[in-house]
Amino acid sequence: MKGTGRGKDDIGMIRLEFPGAPNAKESSLEPISWEEWFDEFEKKNLALLYEETTAAGEKSNFNKLVSRERAVENPM
Repeated sequence: MKGTGRGKDDIGMIRLEFPGAPNAKESSLEPISWEEWFDEFEKKNLALLYEETTAAGEKSNFNKLVSRERAVENPM
């Protein structure tokens, strides 16, 4: 996300954005390569939590990046 990094070598907060998502064109996200994304993911010791379907059984795009420690303690 633009403006969340601390210095030249810190990308800052990383997120996933899906094509066609609401507000995608107005987003403060800045595209980076997958290599950069995964480097930050590993450096920050993150885990990706996701929901495949909603409670109503519909396809879900919900996802959340959390620390791996938190993912083990309290997944959602």
